Amino acid sequence: MNIENLKIEMTRLAEGNRLIRVSDATLGICLERKVHHGQSIVKQKNQLVNALVHLIDSKVLAAA
Repeated sequence: MNIENLKIEMTRLAEGNRLIRVSDATLGICLERKVHHGQSIVKQKNQLVNALVHLIDSKVLAAA
């Protein structure tokens, strides 16, 4: 798993909420979540990246 292949985006929705999206285009996997205002955006981004890395690693191990 190469973290450099991950794409991180922040999107503002029409109603004003924001989303953090982390995706890996090579595998076609994407996770996203709403930004919570009481928490650091960097912390939320890192949690989402870690979740995606864990998901990818578990899928790779299951396929082996």
